[in-house]
Amino acid sequence: EPAPEAPDRSLTLRQVMTHPFFYLILPGTVAPSIIETALFFHQLTIAEMKGWSAGWVTAGYAVFAVMTTLFSMAAGPLVDRLGAMRLLPVILIPYVFGILILAYMDDPLWAWAYLALSGATGGLRQTIAPVMWAEFGGTRHIGSIRSMAATLSVFASALGPPALGWMMDAGIALESMVIGTVIYIVIASGLIWFACAAQLRRRDFA
Repeated sequence: EPAPEAPDRSLTLRQVMTHPFFYLILPGTVAPSIIETALFFHQLTIAEMKGWSAGWVTAGYAVFAVMTTLFSMAAGPLVDRLGAMRLLPVILIPYVFGILILAYMDDPLWAWAYLALSGATGGLRQTIAPVMWAEFGGTRHIGSIRSMAATLSVFASALGPPALGWMMDAGIALESMVIGTVIYIVIASGLIWFACAAQLRRRDFA
């Protein structure tokens, strides 16, 4: 069933940033920037902890790139059919499985599986998130809205590496860090689902 069309209205950047929807989806939309950047920055340390060859892990980024491209392309037709609001709550699901693999699977082949699932989330996010902003806030001010979203992602990505480095220096086990991250992602995805469902209900009855 095609997604219902949004009302003919556009929100300013100020209106977007003072709307509850913005704050409900924020933890989930910046999660990949924080987590991926931290893991990529410390990839060689993590590889050493897992007993994986640094060259093997680095080669796996080709898998990451391919999966990002494939899922970004596949998400386009789905967005056209269902709408970005309906798809946004699922973008972090592949990443949950990816980081669980990173924590609990020790065979080197699983390194590429983690990177593949990370790339899947990256591809979904690249296509779905920009369209979601247009569905929510309209297109008149979409440039400033997307610029704000990109700025927040860059800021979030700067937080990840030092936070992960501090936890490693503190002797926190990789498994414990991953469980905490999974809990965060599940809660953030729940907030996204709640926010998007509320917006879709308002649109359906508008």
